[in-house]
Amino acid sequence: MHGCKDIILINKDYAYDTFITLKEEALNRHEETHRKYMYALNLRFEAAEHIGIENIRNHKLAQLTNEKENARIEYENGKMLCPEFKPILIVKMAGRSLRELLAQASREGGND
Repeated sequence: MHGCKDIILINKDYAYDTFITLKEEALNRHEETHRKYMYALNLRFEAAEHIGIENIRNHKLAQLTNEKENARIEYENGKMLCPEFKPILIVKMAGRSLRELLAQASREGGND
């Protein structure tokens, strides 16, 4: 039988573990997206270096350099995740304590 404090700790552990898993998945997706974008951007740099007219080439390379810096900043900002917890169900129990309900459930075998 679990006490009220035990249930709170179990829920905190579950929420933390769930958040860590979701955070890792989100960071992996973010990193993969950035990696693909940088690969495409590098191909555009290579193509721009072959532009024959110097001032057009320099202008295009400057644009791409600016785009690359903006992508780096966006990538770094995207690595800072903030959890957002939204209450899905709020229940107020009246009449019997949680301990009494758990005791009854264990006596009944916990089958619903």
